[in-house]
Amino acid sequence: MCPLPTDFPLRFISISEIAYNFCPRQAAFQPYGHVPSYKAQCKDVAESVCEGAVYGYVDCDITTSELLDLQKDCEDQIESMVGVDDDAYMPPTVEYCIDALDCESCLRNSKCTWFADIGYCETGCGMAGCGAQVCAAEINTCKKCLGGPGTSASGQYSWSPYTNECVEDCIFAPADAPCYKGKSSADPSGYDPSICAKINDMHGKSVVA
Repeated sequence: MCPLPTDFPLRFISISEIAYNFCPRQAAFQPYGHVPSYKAQCKDVAESVCEGAVYGYVDCDITTSELLDLQKDCEDQIESMVGVDDDAYMPPTVEYCIDALDCESCLRNSKCTWFADIGYCETGCGMAGCGAQVCAAEINTCKKCLGGPGTSASGQYSWSPYTNECVEDCIFAPADAPCYKGKSSADPSGYDPSICAKINDMHGKSVVA
């Protein structure tokens, strides 16, 4: 395995800290009086930036498994910088759906569904269709992630074949890597599970037309 450049951590830290420190300012512009967990969202983005940077800086032969092992170090690095430990996070139980700040909090109330595209928690179905009944982090297959209206995902999420994970939004996928938004009632232009067979194991490859 080849080493990363010695200045890689410094290059990355400056980017992630700038983004992370800026995010709380956005709360004042959130519609519906709803304030998402911007710190958690920025942490996810910072991890994605790190993962993409690792891929970009490696300039020697490396296997997919070795690259993924390197990218897994990103979460620990970000947590050491911002003091956030996902494993210790317990979402609160909300009485009213609108009070939920993230998917986990939203779905702890069985009456709520999560609209990932706008970061909003609502009672049952509403707006332009039903929200998700499961969080992206709990979905581990492309077909379940891109499940459209009538499924537990309800077309709310996106699939990142580069990292083989379901994400709430493609901004949480590694930069410049393929990512597919699910087809929902509000966004019929997205992808349904039929695309999954074509994009299987697409680590770093071009997007399928």
